Amino acid sequence: MDYFEELSSIIKNTLNDKNLYYELKYLDEIEKLAKIVVDNTPKLKIKKYSNYVSLNESIINVIDFFDSFNKDYSNYFQNILREKQDNLNISRYSFNFNKRKEEHILGNSESRINGSVYINYSETLSDTYALVHEVTHKFSQPKNQNSTIKSFFGEASSIIMEFLMQDYLLNNKDYDLKEIIKEKEIRLFMTELTAENFIITNELIKLYKENNTITKDIFSKYLNGLNKNSNIFKVFMKSGTPCLEDILKSKTLNITLLERYLLGPVVASNIHEKIKNDPKNINILFDLVDIFSHTDITILEDLQKLESLDIEVIKNHEIDIDVITKKRLTKSYKKEVYDLLKNKTKGFFHIR
Repeated sequence: MDYFEELSSIIKNTLNDKNLYYELKYLDEIEKLAKIVVDNTPKLKIKKYSNYVSLNESIINVIDFFDSFNKDYSNYFQNILREKQDNLNISRYSFNFNKRKEEHILGNSESRINGSVYINYSETLSDTYALVHEVTHKFSQPKNQNSTIKSFFGEASSIIMEFLMQDYLLNNKDYDLKEIIKEKEIRLFMTELTAENFIITNELIKLYKENNTITKDIFSKYLNGLNKNSNIFKVFMKSGTPCLEDILKSKTLNITLLERYLLGPVVASNIHEKIKNDPKNINILFDLVDIFSHTDITILEDLQKLESLDIEVIKNHEIDIDVITKKRLTKSYKKEVYDLLKNKTKGFFHIR
């Protein structure tokens, strides 16, 4: 099987996967979010954290942060730190801390399906963000890990917490400004990469549907037909080869992950703006965490609940991004980028 035959086979298998019904249904809507990201994310230079922050200090940062607006979250976090759980007769802490041997931009911490949280710490401010991100996932357990609603929106609440943590640190701690905003730089950098991969993947799916296959000639004709000044052509020139290589290596299009990590930051930016405009909107975040913590019976019920929270991307119980919604989401995402680049985030977080 040659390169393009294998690519066609992977796309065919994805389109025939009944478990991906909703992910495939909303591809074109979510591509609108990908284009918002690509069109409005400037080139970011990502650097490693440089200043020492002990793991204990990061834990205290998270406790202080939660104490500032939700004492229950603070108590949950501290209880989880002490909690032991039994899994296959192996007793261990729900939080497992592993010191990284060397500093990486991506920490690869995770909240696992068995309820344990793994924090690969580096003794930098990155640990503060990793802790608040992963414990927010933990707040949403138990939850059917394969639920459709969580596959779409599961990162939104954790990324909102990241953004609010940055506001809190800017307003209440004395860390170097560049260290505080570094996590958002990394987040937006990775979101742009995700958006590029999503656009390429969806274009490949559309190309396959049009031709019932993808050959070298079909692919070359498609690329040659693109406007050389268009963003989509630039995306293919920048990220086309590594994206295709990843697809062939993993034997999957990874559309579930791509959609999750696109919806997360864009929705988070929009809700973050709402909270900054009116602190009472913090209740949207609380409700999101609660929604993710129940076992969904049907995706319709979850979409109805999200729509009642005024989650912009949902209308009439569907993911639907019309012209007005796109403008609003673009505005909030651009503001997140602007505040980062101009160091204009003053530190907003005071809830009564």
